[in-house]
Amino acid sequence: MIKKYTSSLISVITVLLLFVLVTGVVAANKNDSTKDTSAKSENSDSPAATSYALAPVTAFPAPDGATRGLTFDGTYLWSADNGDGNSQNGPMLYKLDPNTGAIIASYPHPGSYPNGLAWDGQYLWHSDHGTGLIYKLDPANASVVDSFPMPGGFPFDLAWNNGYLYAVSGTTTNIYKIDPSNGVVADTIVATYSGAGRPIGLTIAPNVAGGELIAADDDNDTVNEYEFLTSNWINQWSSNPAVYPCGLAFDPGTGTLWVSCWTKDSIYVFNVATGIEDEQNPAPNDYHLTQNYPNPFNPTTTIKYGIPKSSRVTITVLDILGRHVATLVDEFKPGGNYQVDWNGSTQPSGIYFYQLQADQFREIHKMILMK
Repeated sequence: MIKKYTSSLISVITVLLLFVLVTGVVAANKNDSTKDTSAKSENSDSPAATSYALAPVTAFPAPDGATRGLTFDGTYLWSADNGDGNSQNGPMLYKLDPNTGAIIASYPHPGSYPNGLAWDGQYLWHSDHGTGLIYKLDPANASVVDSFPMPGGFPFDLAWNNGYLYAVSGTTTNIYKIDPSNGVVADTIVATYSGAGRPIGLTIAPNVAGGELIAADDDNDTVNEYEFLTSNWINQWSSNPAVYPCGLAFDPGTGTLWVSCWTKDSIYVFNVATGIEDEQNPAPNDYHLTQNYPNPFNPTTTIKYGIPKSSRVTITVLDILGRHVATLVDEFKPGGNYQVDWNGSTQPSGIYFYQLQADQFREIHKMILMK
């Protein structure tokens, strides 16, 4: 009798194991199929963008003539002066009062022809199209922490979003998404907005769902808005009177957009909040981290989270032994709801953990990579 029941039990377990195995294979194949049919770059043919006519709220003189790149660190406006035109001090980096343009501090430029600037929440990123390099700088003294060659050379402006640099070379309509850890191009966005010429200035509007890239075009004197969630160019503004716009900086808290104008030695201040008000990303009441979806996954999954106020945010992936696998987010973000993807194609199947750290808040969730 025991032998009979044991044999029956083994048969049942065998059937269950086969069912789990087949289900897992089907799920994995389904995920692979989804990946193959839906894979695309960050750019697609864009519908007609909405055009706006905006007048600058104010303007102030550039610190020393020919200003190129701009970035805003949450407190100060940074400016890169390439030393030509009416410049008296030569190539310099300036930290400015964002309301008046008054110089707070100035630093010698590490290269020969300064251009773009970006802020990642801790470091300045700066491009130089004389040396063809992109520099990572300590904002305390503008000393070089790291550098790598700009893919394609001739770098102009920079922007930072979700752990990646976005850069334009000034010779094409391409905007490159670059992994800052190795300088490798991860994706390319093509300027397909109306009258697209040469995108030269860049900044990010992180306070809208999924974030948006804002690009200035010096061939047609426009400022153009690209939506990451839909991969479309959606809005366009005239940069008038900022002829030859070449640097952009954005304050998500106020909707202020600074535009440097190389030919007029001025920095113009626009308020573009009305252009993106329908897409605003209101801050939640509390910090939260949701379960990734899909889960299990192969090889990509989406993680959504929210922060109620401006915070330094990090999202990291750990393996089952608690070892660091990847950093998905490491930057200052305004309050809002966000999402980030993790691609586990280079990792083995198994259990992983993802952790959100923001101010004193920390939350961790489990996810399963099944190949």
